[in-house]
Amino acid sequence: VQWLQARRYWDELISKLQVRRQGGFVGVDMLLFLLLFFATGVHRSLKRFGQWTTPYRKELAGLGGRKAFATPSSVSRYLSAVQFADVRALTQWLLVEACDSTALLQHPAVATYDTEGVPWHVFDWDGTSTALRHRALPLGDDLPEPVRRSAQTGSAGYKGRKRGEIRFMRATLQHAGTGLWLDAVLSPERSDTAASLPSALDAIETTWRKAGLARDRVVLRTDGCGGNVPFITACRKRQTPFLVRSAHYGLLEDPAIMEALRQATWYEVPSSGSGPTRLAAELGDVLLQPSKNTTTNEGERFEAICVRMVVSRFATAQKSGTGVVIDGWQYELYATDLPTAAWPAAELVELYYGRCGQENRFAQEDRELELDRIFSYNLPGQELATVVALF
Repeated sequence: VQWLQARRYWDELISKLQVRRQGGFVGVDMLLFLLLFFATGVHRSLKRFGQWTTPYRKELAGLGGRKAFATPSSVSRYLSAVQFADVRALTQWLLVEACDSTALLQHPAVATYDTEGVPWHVFDWDGTSTALRHRALPLGDDLPEPVRRSAQTGSAGYKGRKRGEIRFMRATLQHAGTGLWLDAVLSPERSDTAASLPSALDAIETTWRKAGLARDRVVLRTDGCGGNVPFITACRKRQTPFLVRSAHYGLLEDPAIMEALRQATWYEVPSSGSGPTRLAAELGDVLLQPSKNTTTNEGERFEAICVRMVVSRFATAQKSGTGVVIDGWQYELYATDLPTAAWPAAELVELYYGRCGQENRFAQEDRELELDRIFSYNLPGQELATVVALF
């Protein structure tokens, strides 16, 4: 808090968080409470944190220039009134502008270098799912109609290995070389929808502008949720290079492509030694067709796009993970617009698997900040707590 005040960020931070509600504590009180909550490591619950701070309420309020320190119940009521527009006016300023990270981003050690020795800045974008259980509620003539607090928090859908009836997605953007979190968007929909990708692309642009990075030397890297025509189209409209895993495995049924694979020169992918030894080959430019049910916000069908496609394979008796198995080989596809000379097939596949480190960072944020827990059943309020935590 004192760091923010010394750099004159505190007042600007307060001015950016304006939530329309009737009376009670205001934005500065919430920011003070949440910053201290995540900074202390006492993360068991907002209520427990409120009990822990009771003897110091006057001093903690004074730290933020306030006369009273918010209570957990006040924080809960405030978070329930937050709207998405309130949070997103704050997010990128807090995570990008206010972190004083320019010198860090400009350091040679945080860049990723291609085969020509040119530095690139890699941004990882991925979504993690939080599942919520809907347990049976008591019913009876003498009982009021039951109300679920989480009714609007999420929606039914794919939950992976997590148990629950509904889920919401937390799509986060991270700079791979520094570990800086640069954007976070919560949504009851999948993480590859229009709800979260534009925000990530905005954050990338804000970052390279602020740090003075070369616009054509940044790359957005993500898994199969980005291997579709709408995602690639959005990246190209924003002139943001991309590297994604593609699920267009129907291409491998094309006789021309299968013949190209038989004639291809395969190169061994540099390996960390923790998985199978992959081989990679260049497929060249391939035409991708959009899904029949995929349309733009205006209701129009997406145009087919031509994209550079690279394929990898490893020997296996049965399928493990993503991809398809053909004649004892498991194949995976990668779509990109990175230049072939700078990123040959083998190095491109190696670059893609560098994103595995972000999975560890997801586990780290959950372990250290417990971001997998519920702070508010109002999803915008949950997003506000998440953004403050990442800061």
